[in-house]
Amino acid sequence: MATFDALRQIDEAEIDRALHSLGRTLPIGDEQSLALILCRLLGGPVSQEDVVEALDGSSISLPLSNCKHLIAVYHSIIDLRFGGPQQTAQAHLKINVP
Repeated sequence: MATFDALRQIDEAEIDRALHSLGRTLPIGDEQSLALILCRLLGGPVSQEDVVEALDGSSISLPLSNCKHLIAVYHSIIDLRFGGPQQTAQAHLKINVP
């Protein structure tokens, strides 16, 4: 089983592999597609409600047009799911990416 810190280690190449394996491309425009991608990355279920909760109050919204935003939502899901620090999750979601 992966440790909490190991789950956080994700890069754009891993995002690209997950997208490719699901036949998806950026941008991701809906909660259902994002939940499916996050499920693949985490290796476990992620619901549309989880996605909505992760995005709630953040500066990131759908559609997600780049890997950095997807990684930020991924980190927020980890924090919500596994009890990580919410301040860390919100910091990840407040990144400024053009």
